[in-house]
Amino acid sequence: MMRTIALLLSYDGSAYHGWQSQANSKSIQDSLNEAASSLFNEDRKVVGCGRTDTGVHAKSYFASLRTTSGIPVEKIPFGINSYLPKDISVRRAFEVAEDFHPVHSCEKKEYTYYIYTSPVRDPFLEGRALHTRYTLNTELMKRAAGQFVGTHDFSAVRSLG
Repeated sequence: MMRTIALLLSYDGSAYHGWQSQANSKSIQDSLNEAASSLFNEDRKVVGCGRTDTGVHAKSYFASLRTTSGIPVEKIPFGINSYLPKDISVRRAFEVAEDFHPVHSCEKKEYTYYIYTSPVRDPFLEGRALHTRYTLNTELMKRAAGQFVGTHDFSAVRSLG
């Protein structure tokens, strides 16, 4: 019997050219496809909730796959993680309805950008936060951010459909 499994992932995208498989570049999706295929001993394609750019990290990224394997869902993260590089982790797995699709079932996306102010750089935040040695005018930033509050039409920048 075919099962649909949703995966909750976290990854450090520093070494990857984004989520989506690409002909001549290493991607998160390729790593997941290989790991899932090894675990389930069947060719598996993992579908993600969206594309990410080169070097982008994710704390909570959803993907799914279909399998005939009878591996209990609670064991799947441990199994897939044993085949994944250390910078990608399946945190949880859920058995979901057959019509679940990470893109179409997605209700929201949240992006977080970090800025740290300090006279000197912090090597542990390199590639994860914007560094500035200047003090930020947070009142002016809050006023500018207020322009984004409300309902807006983003249809020009969404994927087709």
